[in-house]
Amino acid sequence: MNYKILSVFFFVIILTQTGFSQDDATIPGAKTTESNDLPGKTFFVNPLGILQYGPIIGAEFKLGKNSNSYISPHIRWSFLGVLSHVDWNADYLSPANMGIGLSYRMLMPSLSSKNAAYMGIGMEYGKEYARYDTSETEEYFTGLGFIANGGYRWRFPSGRYVNVGMYAGAVMTLSDDEYLIVDGTLYNSYTGTGFIGMLEFAFGWEK
Repeated sequence: MNYKILSVFFFVIILTQTGFSQDDATIPGAKTTESNDLPGKTFFVNPLGILQYGPIIGAEFKLGKNSNSYISPHIRWSFLGVLSHVDWNADYLSPANMGIGLSYRMLMPSLSSKNAAYMGIGMEYGKEYARYDTSETEEYFTGLGFIANGGYRWRFPSGRYVNVGMYAGAVMTLSDDEYLIVDGTLYNSYTGTGFIGMLEFAFGWEK
């Protein structure tokens, strides 16, 4: 694992958190506490991922009473993604194929409505299994993704919201080994970094 990349990632999060997660009362010209109606936590699902690399289910937890910053864990079920099957082009993919991630997200409320733009950065650990009947091999993959996310959120009086945005980033291979099914002999081993992108059309609930 490239620890220099991890160090830079967490350093950026710390700088961003320091600059944008202060209470409103400490930021000159910021909205007052009464006008900060951002929710303490939310839950969301991105079903559009079914047509891409898997639907995403996640949550957001506010970092401070009057903050506009959130920590956001998520699960991406890659097995259910159409492009996951296209890219692997395997005879069998495990239903357990998925990614688990954690992101830092910042909401930037509109001055004229309850809506907000958002941006964030995060990491995701992914684990995949594929089988190829023609070559009689099976492949085990684990990777670490570094992802940026941004878009716009429409918030409704009912407490629901809709996100329209995108994800973009890179996935670093941690391990990617292919074995012969018949005797478990190592057939091939792969390395490298790939770039990924997904459109976001998510539905959320504020709590």
